[in-house]
Amino acid sequence: MGPLSDLFPARLTLSAPTGAGKTLAAFRFALTLRERVWQRWGFRPKVVYALPYIAIADQVEEVAREVLREAGLDPEAHLLVHHHQALARLQEDRAVEEALLLQETWDRDVVVTTFHQVFAALTGPGSNLRPLHALAGGAILILDEVQTLRAELWPLLRALLEALPGRVTVVSMTATQPGLVKGKELAPPLPGYPRRVRLVWGEERTLEALAERFLQEGPRSRLVVLNTVREAVALYRLLQGRLEGLFLLTSHLIPLHRKARLRQIQKALADGRPITLVATQVVEAGVDLDFPEGYRALAPIESLLQTAGRVNRNAQQEEGKLWVLDLEGDSGKWVYGTILLDRTRRILAPLLDQGVWDRDAYPLLQEYYRLVEEGISQEEGRTLLKRLEVLDYDRFGLDLLDEAPSLPIFVEWDEEATRLLGALEEALALRDPQERRKSLRLLFPRLQAYTVSPLLRRALKNLPPPLLGREEWRHVPREALGDFYDEEVGFKWEMEQFL
Repeated sequence: MGPLSDLFPARLTLSAPTGAGKTLAAFRFALTLRERVWQRWGFRPKVVYALPYIAIADQVEEVAREVLREAGLDPEAHLLVHHHQALARLQEDRAVEEALLLQETWDRDVVVTTFHQVFAALTGPGSNLRPLHALAGGAILILDEVQTLRAELWPLLRALLEALPGRVTVVSMTATQPGLVKGKELAPPLPGYPRRVRLVWGEERTLEALAERFLQEGPRSRLVVLNTVREAVALYRLLQGRLEGLFLLTSHLIPLHRKARLRQIQKALADGRPITLVATQVVEAGVDLDFPEGYRALAPIESLLQTAGRVNRNAQQEEGKLWVLDLEGDSGKWVYGTILLDRTRRILAPLLDQGVWDRDAYPLLQEYYRLVEEGISQEEGRTLLKRLEVLDYDRFGLDLLDEAPSLPIFVEWDEEATRLLGALEEALALRDPQERRKSLRLLFPRLQAYTVSPLLRRALKNLPPPLLGREEWRHVPREALGDFYDEEVGFKWEMEQFL
C-alpha cells in the first residue's frame, strides 16, 4: 500500500476497467487503511462510500457486508446505508426517529450514501451538516463512478474536495477517470489484463436497418444501448413479436418492474438463453451484465467504455465486439451536448475504422478529458464557487448530474400500491407535525417503488391527474393504467407509439 503518509490524509485515484472488482478492492483498502491509522494515531477514520445513483446502492451494500464479515465485524453494528429508499426496509415496529437520527449523524464505521448527501453537506446551509462533522473527525471518502459528475462543476467540486476539514482521504474511483481529483493511483499496472472487447464502427445508420440486421441474424445474445428512451422504444417496437428473447430496460419503467426485469435478464444470461436487451444508459453504471456482443449509439468515450464493460465482461471468449453506431438524427447532442461528442470523434473516430481494444482505449481518456475541460464552459462552477465563498446561498443551487426537469408519477399498479396510497392519505391528514413527519419519511421510500419520473416535457404530453390534489406529484389510478402506463415500455408520453 505504500507509506502511511502518502495515504492519509491524501487525494487518491483508483482506475481500473469495468468488471475488475474496484468496489471490493476499495472497501478492503479502506478497512486496511483504517487499521493502519489506528495503530499510528489511535483512532479509526470513518469509511464513506458515495455513489451517483440509488439504483446501484444495493450491490455496493452487499459488497460492504461481505468485506465487513471477512474482517470479523458485524454489518448490522458497523454499516449504515443513507439514502431515502433505505428507510423502506425498516420494520414497522422500529423507531423511525432513531433510524433518522442514525442516518443524519452517520453514526456507523462504514456509510454507503450518495453524491447528493455528501456535497449537500459540504455546501450547506439548508442541508444537514452533521455528516460534515462526521467527515471532519477523520474519514476515507470513496467517490464511485465520478465520471457522472458534470464537468461544468469541476472548479467547484475540486475546491470542495481540497478544502475538506480535518483528516480526510479522498479516493476517486471509476473505469474512466476524469481529472477531478489529482493524486496517487492505487491500482497496480495491469499488463496481463485481458483485452476483452474491440470497439468498431457499425454500418447501420438507422434503427430500421439495425432491426433488419437483428431479424436476419435471428436469436442471439446482444446488448443494444441507445441515447434516448424514444429510440429504445422505437427499436423495441420494430422487433416486438418478431425476435425471440427480447427485453427493454429504460428509466420509464417503475423501479418495481425495472428490478424484476433485470433479474429476468440476468437469469436468462446465466442459463445461456439467447436474449436481445434494448436499453438506455440505465445499464452503464453498476449493473452486472455480461453479453457476448453489443451495440452502442455514438456517445462520449466514457459512456462507450462503460457499455463495453457489459460485453465479454468475464472474458469468456477471445473477442467481444462493441459496434459503435453513428445513427441519423444526432440524438446524442440532445443528451450530451456538442463538446463531449466532438472530442470523442476527434480522438476515437479514426481508430474505430480498424477497431480498437477497450484496454487500448482507456489511455486515451487523459487527452480526452483535457480537451473537454478546455472546450466546455466551467463558468457555472466558478460562479457557484464565488457565491459559496461569500455565503450567497440564495443564489446557490447544485445540479450534480445534469438531470433535466422531471415529474414524479405514482403508478397504482397493484393492491400494494393502492394500500400505500391509502396510507399516504392517512399520513397527510395527521394533525401532529411530528407524527406526520415520521409517517411520511417511512412511506416515501415505499412509494418510490411505484414512481417513475419522466422528463417534464414528456409528462406534459400525457399528464396524469394530481396525486391527492398535489400538482407536483401525479397519479395514475388503477382504472386508468392503460392510458398512461405499459408494463413492457413504461410511461406512455405519446399515445400513437403504443397503439
